[in-house]
Formats: sequence, structure tokens, C-alpha cells
Amino acid sequence: MASPSLILHPQNSTPIPTIPQMIETLSDLYKKLSTALQKHTTQAEPNKPTQQIPGISGTIDNDKDPKVLKLQSNIMLLMEALETMINNRDKKLNVPIQSIETNLDIVIKRVNDAPPGSPLTQKIGEDYLDAIIQDVRTLKFRIPSYRKLSLAKTVAHSGGRGSHALTPIEFVLPNLQGDEVFDESPAFKEVQKIYYEFNDDIFRKCFLYFAVFPENVVLKKQFLTYWWIGEGILDVKGTGDSNLEDEAGGILLKFVEKGLIVPVKEEQKKVKKKFRMPPLVRFASIKLAIENKFLNFDDWGNPTYRSFGCDRILLVKGGGFHPPEAPTKYQNLEEKMVTIFNVSQPFPDSALEWLAKKGDVDMRTTKVVEWLLKLEHLKVLYLGRWQSEVDDEEHVIEVLSLEFLEGLRKMKKLRLLSLQGIFWINELPNSINMLCDLRVLDLKCCYNLEKLPGGIGSLKSLTHLDVTGCYMLNGMPKSISRLTQLRVLKGFVTGKSSLNDLKGLKKLRKLSINTNSPGFPDAKDLRVLRELGEHGELRNLSIMWAAEGLKFDQPPSKTEKGTFIRELTKQISKLTAQPNDETSELPKNLEKLELECLREKNLPNWLNPDNLTSLKKLYIRGGSLETLGNKKWEAAEVVRLKYMTELKIKWRELQNNFPKLSYLQKVKCPRVTLFPCDASGVWIKP
Repeated sequence: MASPSLILHPQNSTPIPTIPQMIETLSDLYKKLSTALQKHTTQAEPNKPTQQIPGISGTIDNDKDPKVLKLQSNIMLLMEALETMINNRDKKLNVPIQSIETNLDIVIKRVNDAPPGSPLTQKIGEDYLDAIIQDVRTLKFRIPSYRKLSLAKTVAHSGGRGSHALTPIEFVLPNLQGDEVFDESPAFKEVQKIYYEFNDDIFRKCFLYFAVFPENVVLKKQFLTYWWIGEGILDVKGTGDSNLEDEAGGILLKFVEKGLIVPVKEEQKKVKKKFRMPPLVRFASIKLAIENKFLNFDDWGNPTYRSFGCDRILLVKGGGFHPPEAPTKYQNLEEKMVTIFNVSQPFPDSALEWLAKKGDVDMRTTKVVEWLLKLEHLKVLYLGRWQSEVDDEEHVIEVLSLEFLEGLRKMKKLRLLSLQGIFWINELPNSINMLCDLRVLDLKCCYNLEKLPGGIGSLKSLTHLDVTGCYMLNGMPKSISRLTQLRVLKGFVTGKSSLNDLKGLKKLRKLSINTNSPGFPDAKDLRVLRELGEHGELRNLSIMWAAEGLKFDQPPSKTEKGTFIRELTKQISKLTAQPNDETSELPKNLEKLELECLREKNLPNWLNPDNLTSLKKLYIRGGSLETLGNKKWEAAEVVRLKYMTELKIKWRELQNNFPKLSYLQKVKCPRVTLFPCDASGVWIKP
């Protein structure tokens, strides 16, 4: 089967000179595709009815492959966007349009040749579908009206079903929380009793947040921790300076004990960090959210802006073909709004502009900055991803312009800013430095981010900074040394930075480091780490070494994700181990240590089990390590070994090295033998 790289930019096809001809070509191909799909469906099930969807010519079958449905929708939206550019002669449109034409011809032919009832994606070839979707994504940023039309049809509004938008062809569960029978049911009565029996108001508040999300979604502890910090439910000032992650974990554990949520089964994990709420409990949480004036809901059980005081707005990918009324149209919300949260909107900047213009989807002028400057009481601005399990095609979040970030400079009460996973953010404006009460800055997986603001040290209240997965960063600002309240720092890049910049962060409890230096950590680095541990709070340390010649300048693609670490391991195994003559060691108070792609063949001098007397968790992933030595890790209870192709050890040796071992996981370690692990590579002490 041809690779998409061979057909993305066809060299021999005839250019399509004008936009009307582009529209005509796409229209003809769309009709052929619809005919082929209809034929494929009716031949398989001749008596099965199909449904007509308003605004789309042709029919849509309920059981059609989701990727094919998305392909049809994208082509239709693209034609409508091109119609707004009839008089435009943008030659940049030609290449992706030609590519779409070439690939669609192949898709149509394969649909016609596919046996009736056969899986379409398999018969068409996923490469061709992905290539077309990639071309459509390219055109989104070359056709201004595409985003306007997308916003009108899948608009951001304060309401909706969440990450899976409601469409006319989806099956929807009945609205139980609005049913009088459900009000008197044992299921609701039990949840209601548990809710009102909580003595601490914090538990009640945290429980209501689950009502925002659709059924059966998986929520991560880290995400919930960030949101609760942003809302002010969790605060270091109110918890005796304790670990907020532990506070959130205790709340979730209590919900699990009461049966309000269930941990997601992960064979590889001993500590559960992902949870979902059973459907009946969710319906109960919606009813309780209404009773306690947290959020209001429409007849379908979707959160709506018509809540009590309207201090929260949800950005949701809509499922209809007409946008709802903007919550800002008739109400002056600027003085009371505290939260803007993106449940599922792929274009958050356009959604903010829609709100700023009170429902006008005309994108010719920009008012979003002016509007955001009025939100002086906003505490939470969560525009990024929150999904635990992310499908690349369904949860891509993109912004066309970073201009809206200039509107943040007057948000003196903002506590949480999340831009997680948003494409095209390459830098942050200096307006970020003016967020004097910011506690959490979440930039995880902003793959295009190249640098942080030089004045980030002015964020005196910041407790959590997450730049994990920002592969384009090559250093950290010097001013990071002034973030004296920082508890969690994920993704510190050595590059042009030094650990000396962290010396004054005495409250830092969790630190993860990315480095390209084979000699890291040297004596100076170890002195800083010891000081952070012995004179500070550092208990959780993670270090990842990158292989030479392998740069983290692009996000891993769908096909690369499964082989990413193995590729690292292959390259690292070719390196000559760098001896470490230093006698310095890691801080003895560490409780958890993660090492990824360690370049040593033997345990380096700084990694001395005799010194790490408090270490309970040891995770080693990839690298060149051949042995764990003969010394005992006296306190270690949890050990994970992944992708360690050179490590050679037997079960009895490991038991001798880790006398208190209670949990072991090994993944793709071919020379780690005779271990009594299950099919998932996990052993748990009886």
C-alpha cells in the first residue's frame, strides 16, 4: 500500500487554477464518494434505513466508520469555506487541494471495490484517510472563513455533552436526573445521603466538579488537582503547607471508598491515578449540582450558561448546525465570571472571540483582548486538553493567533492557566508575567513552545510549573530562581540552563529534568540536588537523558509513539559509557527516583543504594545499564524496569537486592529472566 508521504504532494496531477474549479472538483468527488458509500451500505443491508442530516447532501449511515464520517464532514465544510474566497487567488491552496483530489480518487475506487459490509477503513487504507485529514488541517490555517464556519457548526458555548459532541445520529441515554422516578430511587437517595454526610465542605465541592463531564470519561488525578487548586478549593495556605497532590489523592480515595468513583484498572500501576464515575452516580451529581447552585443543566443533562449567577462558562464542541445564543449577549458577566473551562472545543481562541462579540461569528475584527481585559475576577482559564486518553484526531486543539494572550495582563486573581497540548504556541507574551496570583501554569505537550518568558520569576505565587513534552525548549529563564513558592517543576531543561538556578527553591518537592549532557549530573549538579533534598523538600526526582543525534523538536506521531522509547534505547546502547569519578551522591531523603535512558553500564557512583535509605520507588526506563550491582536497596518497595535490553538479572538476585520488594513491573527486558510476573509483566507480593 502506498505511503501517505508519496501522495501528500502529487507532482504529476494537473493544477486547479481557480477556486470555483476547486469547489467544482471537490463537489464532484464528494458526490462520487457519497454514491460509493451508499452503494457499499445498501448492498450489505438492502432493507436498512438511512438518515438524512440537515445541511449535508446524501445520507449518513449509523454504522459507518467514524473516520469516513469525519472525512465527509470535512470535505463539505471545506467547500463552504472555499465559496467565501471566490475572488481570492491564493496559490497556496493548490497543493493541498491537488493532494486531496488524488487521495479521494483512490478512496472512492477502493470503496467501490470493497466487498459489501466489509470494514471500510481497513479496505481503503488508513494512510489515505490520514493524508486527506492532514491536508484539510493545513487548509484550516489558509482559509480564514474555515474557522468561522467550524465555530458556527461546532461552536464553543456554555453547555454541551462534553468531549463527545451530541449529533443527530447519536444514541442518548435518558435524562434520569430530571425524572421524578429517579429522584425517589435508591440509587439517588444513597448518593445524596453520602454527599450530605461529608463533614468537610471541600469533599462536597470537589464531588460536584464531576458533573461537568460526559459519561464514562477517564479523569486523571493530576488534572483534578490543578483544577481544584485553580478554584481555590486546595491551597497551600489552607492545608498547612502540605503536599497538595496528597490532599487531592485523599479526596479521591474517600470517593472510591464511598463508591462515588471507581479507579480505572491499570495492571501496570500499583497506585491508581485515573478514575471514572458510574453513570447513575453522574446523574445524581448533576441533580446535586443543580440543588447546590453549582451549575444548571438543560433538558438533555448538558451544562448550560443559564446557571446560578453564571460565573462559569464551558467551551464545548456543539453538535447542531446552528450556534446557540452566547451567554454574554444579554448579561454583563465580566464582574462575576470566575472560570472559563474548555471541555471539548478544538478552537478555543475563536470561541473566546465568539464570546467577546456576544455571539457574532464574523472574524474580521478582533475584540477578544478588550473583553479579556475586563475579566479581573477570573480564577481559572483552562483552554488546553484534560482528557486522560487522547485520540489525536478527536482532541487536537489549535489556535490561529496568540493575540488573545495579551488580554490576560489584568487578571490579578487568575490561579490556573492551562494551555496543555495546544498547537502553534511557540512563545508566551510578557503579559503572563503580570499574573501575580497564578498558582499553576500548565504548558504540558505544547510541542511548538520554544521559550518561556524571561520575567517568569515575577510569578511569586506559582506552585506548579509543567513543561513536560515541550521538546523545542533548550533552556529555562534565569529568573526561575525567584519562584520560591514552587512545589512541582516538571520538564526542567538543562541545555542553556544550570541547576544552580534552582538552589533557592527550598519548597520544591517534585522535579523532573531533561538533559542532553552525557555527564549529567556532575559534582555541581549533585550539590544542588542534595541541598534541595536535605535543606529543602525534594522527595521526587526524575532524570531523562536524550540520545545523541536524536532531538525532541517534533511531537511523536501516532505511528512513532509505540517505538519512541525503543528507538532511544537502540541509539543509547551504541554509546560508550561515561565513567563518573565523582563521590557526590543524590539526596538521601528521596522517596521516588525515575531514570530514563541512563548511559552508564554500571551503577554510577552518585547512585548509591547505601545512601538512599528513604527511597521507596525506583523506576528505570531504557538505557545501557547492564547490572544493578550487589548492594541492597533496603527501603525500596516498588520497582519498574522498562525497555532495558542490556540489563541481565535473575529473580533470586533481584529479591536479594530488594528485600522489601512488594511490587515489580518489567516490560521488554529480554535478559531479565525467571520472573514470576503475569501476562502484563507485573508481580505483586502475596
